[in-house]
Amino acid sequence: MSKKTKLFQKIFSIFIAVLMLGSLAIPIVLAILDVK
Repeated sequence: MSKKTKLFQKIFSIFIAVLMLGSLAIPIVLAILDVK
């Protein structure tokens, strides 16, 4: 059970990291598109 919990925490932390990177990347992409 502890192994499953550890795996879930790993997936959850990766998911949060992806969301944070996505929220940072979206305005950058929009800015690049605005420049072009």
